Amino acid sequence: MNYKKGIMIGLLCVFVFSLVGCDFFDGFKSGFSSKTEKVENQEK
Repeated sequence: MNYKKGIMIGLLCVFVFSLVGCDFFDGFKSGFSSKTEKVENQEK
């Protein structure tokens, strides 16, 4: 039982980490693109 419980917790941790990582990466990309757009607008 402990063996299955450990696997479930491990999978859950990996799943949550992948979700958080994707959200963070998407937020970073959108924030970075908006910063570059602001710089381009200032140069014009």
